[in-house]
Amino acid sequence: MSHVIAHRPSSDAALIPTVVLYDVMRETANRLRGRLSHLQDVHPESGAELLQARVDVARRADAVDAGDRAAIAEADAAFRAELAQLPAA
Repeated sequence: MSHVIAHRPSSDAALIPTVVLYDVMRETANRLRGRLSHLQDVHPESGAELLQARVDVARRADAVDAGDRAAIAEADAAFRAELAQLPAA
């Protein structure tokens, strides 16, 4: 769903309620945390580092102002970039 939002003309994106964009950002953060959790299971030797990364993602997502569209978009883009850097589950 979020890829559809990213490819819409800006005039259409402005019609999407901020709460929906916030939910998409939170889901991206959850997907990133899930991938990190999977990696923690696969690579137990990196457990502490991956656990800290999961906590950091959660804290960063919690810190995003739910009413600030620019902050939501920035956080979503950052989470997507980090997710793209991880190996597929």
